[in-house]
Amino acid sequence: MELYPAIDIMGGSCVRLTKGNFDTKKVYFDDPVFVAKQFVSEGAKRLHIVNLDGAGGNLDTSDGLFENIRKAVDIPIQIGGGIRSLKTATDYLNMGYEIVLGSWLTKSPKIISKLVSDFPGRIIASIDCKDGIMSTDGWQNSSGIKRDDMIRSILTMGIKRMVYTDIDTDGMFTGPNINALETIMRSYDVELIASGGVGSLEDLKKIYAMNIYGCIVGKALYEERFTLTDALEVSNAG
Repeated sequence: MELYPAIDIMGGSCVRLTKGNFDTKKVYFDDPVFVAKQFVSEGAKRLHIVNLDGAGGNLDTSDGLFENIRKAVDIPIQIGGGIRSLKTATDYLNMGYEIVLGSWLTKSPKIISKLVSDFPGRIIASIDCKDGIMSTDGWQNSSGIKRDDMIRSILTMGIKRMVYTDIDTDGMFTGPNINALETIMRSYDVELIASGGVGSLEDLKKIYAMNIYGCIVGKALYEERFTLTDALEVSNAG
């Protein structure tokens, strides 16, 4: 199972939210580049970065920060948040990132299908759901699209790798929505990445046992619920 330590960036700092609520922002580090290098020093083989300024539609204050992270660590990086145009998507792809698309999936399937063709294996879908309905615009709005309808649409775009987040579990340490993850794994031929709710190594073990592609871990690392070293041991078990 691939493990993705998460770095969520707002106002140039490394932060975490609870259930995607921007009012719950907690700053953990002022230097996300330091955090990326620290994760790599602890054994991370990949990273998951979210531009929360972009996701929320706010002014992007990164000032080249994402490119600085990419230059600082020589591992694959997923980046998402606010990617809602061809220019933004291609800029990130040309820098060497994998890109994670959420809101844009509901609006520009033909353009995204072309990107998938032009950049094979580097486009990832983000399915962010509340009560089984896809949320958009930094999780602030409901698309009205049911989870399974969204997955089927994503598959027609040629995307196989998908991040699934149950918003009600995000940042809560109560464990991921195992039932939803199992249903998706059972129903579709996808490379599924679990996100949201991981609060213990036992949660990671449950996800690992599902033979799932990957898991994103964020707040639990920052709150020192477990170490990245221990998490990597679980993700590479067997």
